[in-house]
Amino acid sequence: MDSFEAQLLGELERLRVETGSDVAAYAAPARRSPLWGWVRVAGEVGRRFVRMAVQPGRGLVGAALRTGRAVVLDRHRDAADLRREDAALLLTERLIAAAAAPVLRDGHAVGLLLLASRRERDYGVDDVRLLTESALRLGETSVAGTM
Repeated sequence: MDSFEAQLLGELERLRVETGSDVAAYAAPARRSPLWGWVRVAGEVGRRFVRMAVQPGRGLVGAALRTGRAVVLDRHRDAADLRREDAALLLTERLIAAAAAPVLRDGHAVGLLLLASRRERDYGVDDVRLLTESALRLGETSVAGTM
């Protein structure tokens, strides 16, 4: 396990526990491809996530990647362009609330962090701060980690 992988696994588990989330996940672009995929997931999920494509142009993930900022989908923020139906991981794992933040390196998205919960909840300012801080730390590592 390289240092990025070790840091990633530690960040995901810490983030999941500190925010009380059921799932913390990391997505990255595939090598030599416009597709993205889930690289690592912490929490109670099935192994199907490995085969799931991330659609960087749609939904919660797309909004985070387009804006370069954290985006939240919960019971108070369920805008039409952030529909849960756009995110296969959320549907498959029956996740209700989620927050996503891009991992940026030199101003470009090299990864994406996702927090999600199976129960109705609100991801507040403190949760988003923790998510954003983790994304910043991962973006500062020497290798951003592609699939």
